[in-house]
Amino acid sequence: MGILRSVFSTAVRAAIGTAVYAAPLLAADFYVATPGNDGNAGTAGAPFATIAHAVSEAGEGDVIHVANGSYSNDSTVTLDKGVTISGESRDGVKVTAASGQLAFSVAHDDAVVRDLTILNCVSTTVNKGAGLDISKGLVENCVISNNATTGVNYSIAGVKMTGGTIRGCLLANNGSTSYGAYGGNINMSGGTLDGCTVRAGKIGNTASVGTGIQMSAGTVTNCDITANGTAQGSGGGINMSGGLVTHCRIHGNGNGRGGQGSAVRINGAGTVRNCLIYGNTQSGNNAAV
Repeated sequence: MGILRSVFSTAVRAAIGTAVYAAPLLAADFYVATPGNDGNAGTAGAPFATIAHAVSEAGEGDVIHVANGSYSNDSTVTLDKGVTISGESRDGVKVTAASGQLAFSVAHDDAVVRDLTILNCVSTTVNKGAGLDISKGLVENCVISNNATTGVNYSIAGVKMTGGTIRGCLLANNGSTSYGAYGGNINMSGGTLDGCTVRAGKIGNTASVGTGIQMSAGTVTNCDITANGTAQGSGGGINMSGGLVTHCRIHGNGNGRGGQGSAVRINGAGTVRNCLIYGNTQSGNNAAV
């Protein structure tokens, strides 16, 4: 009887084993908080201390919950897997990084960063955003503010975007005083900027362009682009050589001496369609658009 039971059990396992073991793993939740410890289990009751450690422990589909507080990344946190970082509140979770490091690099189609603030990051590298780099994935309902470049020419202050989507975010007060800055708040060569406010970007040296947005490709839609200004450069609101800007408000931007296009400067290519453009100021004789 024991032999028959064993044979039957083995046969059943063989028949259903594939279905049982091929079932996808359930997504896990990890927690990060300022009184946490990276030696903890990462649970709600025993959270990790750093976002970087949580990302290293997380797998595809996992969610990292970050409690309100201030966090400083020693190095760039790279999301090259389908992980979601979700802050407790947009204004309550504040993330910065060591000098020369980004807060986040979002580089996976299923990666998500939402509901937090990225601030006070400093770039010291040519053609690299100070706060955020996104090539894939989604950044949603975040504040990206007061990031800067220093001591490097041809720089990007706030965000470098080559793909992915930034949605419902505030990009504000990012800037550079370096020679030849390319994008105070954001530099775009791909991707979609959707439903965002782009405000008060600053670039202050010659040969600088795109105080609010510098773009060569990609789409900007349903955005409010306002109060961006350059002392000597061009394209106070937007400087574009490609891409599409549609259904946006572009207002209250300005250029200083010698600049072109206080609202929008189209340099060879690019399309602006169905936008409301008003109240932009231009020093000298060059037009606002």
